[in-house]
Amino acid sequence: MRAFIVIALIIFSANSAFAQGTLIGKIVYEENGVEKPLFGANIWWKDSETGATTLEDGTFEIPYVRESNILIVSFVGFKRLEQPIEGRPERIPKIVMEEGDLLEQVTVREVIRATELSTRSVGLTYEINKKELRKAACCNVAESFETNPAVDVSFSDAVTGAKRIEMLGLAGKYAPLQIENVPFGRGLAVVSGMSYIPGPWVENIHLSKGVGTVVNGFESTTGLIDVELTGPALSERTHINAYLNTGGRNEINLVNVKKHNDVWSSAHLLHASSVPLVWDVNDNGFIDMPLGSQLNGISRWKYSTGSWEGQFGVHYLFNRNRGGQTDYDFSLSPEENRGQVNGDTSALTSQRWGMEILSQRLSVFSKTAYLFSGKRQSSLGLILNAATHDQSSFFGTTSFEAKQDYMYANLIYQSGVAGSDCGTEAGNSWIYTTGVSLQYDNVRNDLSMLTSNIASVNQFGRLYREESVAGVFGEAQWKPSLNFDAVFGLRADHSNLFGSFVTPRLHLRYAVQENTILRAHAGMGRRSPLPVQENLNLLASSRSMVSSVNALDLSDFQFEQEVAWNFGVSLQQEFRWFYRKGTIVFDAYYTHFLNQLVVDVDASTNQTALYFGEGGFSRGVMAQVDYEFLRRWQGRVAYKYLDVQQPFASGLRETQLLSPHRAFVNIEYETRNEWAFDLTVNWYASQRLPDHPQLDARSPAFFILNGQIRKDVNNKLSLFLGLENILDFRQDRPIFGAGAPFSSDFDATMVWGPIFGRMAYLRMDYTF
Repeated sequence: MRAFIVIALIIFSANSAFAQGTLIGKIVYEENGVEKPLFGANIWWKDSETGATTLEDGTFEIPYVRESNILIVSFVGFKRLEQPIEGRPERIPKIVMEEGDLLEQVTVREVIRATELSTRSVGLTYEINKKELRKAACCNVAESFETNPAVDVSFSDAVTGAKRIEMLGLAGKYAPLQIENVPFGRGLAVVSGMSYIPGPWVENIHLSKGVGTVVNGFESTTGLIDVELTGPALSERTHINAYLNTGGRNEINLVNVKKHNDVWSSAHLLHASSVPLVWDVNDNGFIDMPLGSQLNGISRWKYSTGSWEGQFGVHYLFNRNRGGQTDYDFSLSPEENRGQVNGDTSALTSQRWGMEILSQRLSVFSKTAYLFSGKRQSSLGLILNAATHDQSSFFGTTSFEAKQDYMYANLIYQSGVAGSDCGTEAGNSWIYTTGVSLQYDNVRNDLSMLTSNIASVNQFGRLYREESVAGVFGEAQWKPSLNFDAVFGLRADHSNLFGSFVTPRLHLRYAVQENTILRAHAGMGRRSPLPVQENLNLLASSRSMVSSVNALDLSDFQFEQEVAWNFGVSLQQEFRWFYRKGTIVFDAYYTHFLNQLVVDVDASTNQTALYFGEGGFSRGVMAQVDYEFLRRWQGRVAYKYLDVQQPFASGLRETQLLSPHRAFVNIEYETRNEWAFDLTVNWYASQRLPDHPQLDARSPAFFILNGQIRKDVNNKLSLFLGLENILDFRQDRPIFGAGAPFSSDFDATMVWGPIFGRMAYLRMDYTF
């Protein structure tokens, strides 16, 4: 695998970012015979929602789109201009605006939405922008979804602090995480990947429901999350973000964007955080919020020369989380904390239980694109990524060591064939995308029980998986008019472990009227699970992991692929009521598993059985309304229903620790003098709890309220004061057997509600 990474590094040094391409230009006007730059002019492609605004020097950069080649420029006091752009050049000559008739007084007011849902997008895709990310503490991507009802966020256990992400009622692993089309949250990062992306780094999050495009692979089943980070751009800036909460969590982020010349630009993103304070609000002897530290950094570079455009970068991460009993001494070994040195076997109640997860990750990436001149919408792109991830962890006297080497390559060719005018109402258009991909994973896991000392272990779960998957794919988008789109996708892959398989997908969009959009989706998704890593939180208990209900350990676990079909329909209605804009969205999705990894904690209180089953499903419907109900008052109301069943050994049964009903309300008010007030209310219905003598059949329903006040001091400085879990609701007794953590009663994984309680935070954003 070392050779693969070396090869990837060599290729990476010579290549960089696949993109649709961008157009760079400048807008000027004449005053007394002198040309001056026009600052703040609006620029967009006709019949699309892709736009830009000129900078102080009149320059702009706007990405090309499929819908149109007509560039529109508009500014108050000047004549609106429509400029055809032929051949997708990188730059165009300056555009000189002509003065128009001025009105005596003009008042323009447009409400910028925090989350946009395009009417022209074929898929049901939410674009979560900076305004949405500023509504909450948003320390990382996982926490950025707390104001979005499409995603459910909760704690996975009472020890590690890991967040559980779910879409359409299923775990986040079925909705792959990407950073600008480069796979990120997979393998050893499948559970914690979102916490590895700091919120202040993020420009936009594209959240798609249902199966994604075959261009991005075969793993997407319930959705796709693509994160756009702050990248090289025309406007130079430095951004500093600082955060502190009453739990002791502190963070600082630095983002620097610089344009070096007309060809090269760069962006450097740095993050440092720590949790140094011990809190035990529940008074059970265990740390409520794990201690830890994270160092995180990305350096990315972009170049653009004629028809070539590229981007490359390197990402390093160090992350350590520590938890357990409040008197645990992390300067000693787990065995020394347990009092077993030199044969000393202390009473169970006097032994100290601790937890640590240490992760280090290094990755390099490059994206390169070549735009063919004279061929409209024709481009060739190459995405490369290589990563190595080391993880060392222990839970009491259970040790889990893991290492992953990963390589990914995706070569994409795209070309359009038009009728009289591609992408407009004038005629048919076809856009074809084809390519080849290669994905390599080498994962080694050792699940062990520590014995007399930390160097002596009893191996009972050594899992090794080396998989390479090569594939070809093709996708065709047919657009006979602006009212209808059909995207047909098919890919064929071959795995050295699972043989050959085919992945079909179909996306349809029909505009009944300009503001009434119907969508339908169908397709298959599959993935190769990592049974222990994906359920790492279950090690925070006395349970042993076994490969079946009657097995003794994981030694005979057989790797299989999870395979599922996903079907979905949605209705999007844009409207204006009392001159204010609103959106109604209704969607329904059904996911049916042909093969699913089942995590069975019902069969025994001493074991967690991991096995594959057939026939599991998820059914879900959601309705959401966004509306400016009063001047400067924005509201979002949503309701979601889920019916999720898993094929346990005893038969189909409702999935545990999942609320079947959720109601959501978000209200935001902005004043004239740059104050903003935000309140989010979540209601969760009762959840089925695992079969356990110390648990009721279901949890109680509960409310969670979060609030925030923001003050934009000026166009550079913003201050935030927030309060999470305002009602101070906490789960009673989140840890069983807390007084005797090495006994058979110990279990910290039966978490269905908040643990920490009410928490306040301060945040500062400064840009210069």
